[in-house]
Amino acid sequence: MSGYRKTDRQQASRQCPIAEDAPIEIHKMWRDRSGNALVFSLKSYRGRAFFDLRTFYTDQDGVLKPTAKGVTASPSKLPEIFKAIVKTVDRARELGLIADDGGE
Repeated sequence: MSGYRKTDRQQASRQCPIAEDAPIEIHKMWRDRSGNALVFSLKSYRGRAFFDLRTFYTDQDGVLKPTAKGVTASPSKLPEIFKAIVKTVDRARELGLIADDGGE
């Protein structure tokens, strides 16, 4: 991109209610029978909070480990993500992909 200049300036550190070394796990669900899971969490990095939805795999010792596959977004995007998920669920119901009661 012409006119684009990368800078080394960093924004001032913010006070974040989430410690960097203590993410808040919100929900965990099995993705498949191979031991893969989806983990929804709130995390922080350099004083900034973010939402993270990540695929985890089960290692040889039976411990869930994160993969590079996932979505990270600002918490301010959560209402828009929620609306998109509701629309997706509604459309999947219309197509008969999921039952009206939410079951599979």
